Amino acid sequence: MLWIQEAGQGPPLVLLHPVGTSGSIWWQHIPRLAKLFYVLAVDLPGHGRSPKPKAPLSIEGMADDLYETLQKQSFWPAHFVGLSLGGMVAQMLAVKNPSSIASLTLCDTICEVNPAAAKILEERARAVQQGGMTAIVKPTLERWFSPEFTDKHSDVVAAIEKLLLEADPIINAQTWRAIAKLNVASRLKSVSHIPTLVVNGSLDTSIPPDVGKRLCELFDASLVELSGCAHMAPVEAPEKFMDFLESFLSGVEPRSKPSY
Repeated sequence: MLWIQEAGQGPPLVLLHPVGTSGSIWWQHIPRLAKLFYVLAVDLPGHGRSPKPKAPLSIEGMADDLYETLQKQSFWPAHFVGLSLGGMVAQMLAVKNPSSIASLTLCDTICEVNPAAAKILEERARAVQQGGMTAIVKPTLERWFSPEFTDKHSDVVAAIEKLLLEADPIINAQTWRAIAKLNVASRLKSVSHIPTLVVNGSLDTSIPPDVGKRLCELFDASLVELSGCAHMAPVEAPEKFMDFLESFLSGVEPRSKPSY
């Protein structure tokens, strides 16, 4: 069972986090979202307070663990909001269990990894194995946050840095390798009917808005760019992000609970 922070009442809304962090990255969002939704901020396998899996991590395995956890508590159908790694897991869950998804909000994320990117991810995995989390924290934060945000909101960046430094290096290396194998693009056509919002930071160098447009084509979705934000766009601009999210979700037709 994965660890979940629960808050609020209403339709279930599941929040999924990036690599090396936990559900606690949504601390700025949960109080507001909990006024409208039953919020579930999940710690993905091996992250935060969730147990480490016995087998090496994979995106599919993470999606299976997430499904099993939520299935036991009958949290279906649910809205899913995934940031980076969380968005990859949400897509995998959607293709494997589409009736469980009320909507998808995919933030600064991808559906496939090309060979050049896979090589970079393998280099990160090796760096963590050799030098621990300290070996990648500085460049990670530089990719994740815009310089202006880092200058003005050092407390937020410090909180994310703390999460990264506390992460398990073995799990972190496994996660980079799991991401390197991601290729769910060819399976997304089967779930293109799911209401989907794609969000990208305009300054995201890891996953630029043009990559977000690829998801929009596959899901027949709209793209929202958060101006001046880097890879952690929803964290840099939480209120603006939630404005877009709530507006999107208000237009999603309720779906009946699936039967199994």
